[in-house]
Amino acid sequence: MKKIVAISGALSTLFFLIHLIVACIYYAGIMPYGYIHMTIGGILSIVMSVHMLSAIFLMVKNRQRDKQAKQYPQLNMGTVIQSVTGIFTGIFLLVHILVIELSKRIDGTMFNIIYVSAEFLFLLTVGLHMAISVPKLFISMGVIKKRENYPLFIRGTYVFLALVLVMYMGSQIMFWAA
Repeated sequence: MKKIVAISGALSTLFFLIHLIVACIYYAGIMPYGYIHMTIGGILSIVMSVHMLSAIFLMVKNRQRDKQAKQYPQLNMGTVIQSVTGIFTGIFLLVHILVIELSKRIDGTMFNIIYVSAEFLFLLTVGLHMAISVPKLFISMGVIKKRENYPLFIRGTYVFLALVLVMYMGSQIMFWAA
């Protein structure tokens, strides 16, 4: 089950970044909204669903084994944040899809503000989840082998995700302001 969570998490991260790049290209006006965006988003939704369901199953299984969850106290806060942001990612994924569908039917400044706000909260939640998950994933995959490299990798992950968030939100704000 851990392998399913890790592989689906890695695939979710990859498809999320591809989906985000395609969205930025759309918001920049380089290409129209089309099937490639919807297809990548659909694949991402399926992979994320597999990731979420298997992670929830694994979390329940681990809680049953260690009822007080004191086995790894230094990881507890990160694990709690990872779990909470994972749950909210699922909720915001549904809001993301709903807002996109509504944007095809509703127009106006107030809706645009709601749209951008919902997207920002979704990306912030995904970013927080990935900021904790990606370094753990790289440890699991054996990419990070030395303990002293872990804090440096975490900082690099934060910077990368912040840049992605700024890039996406900037392109979206420019799109809706035009």
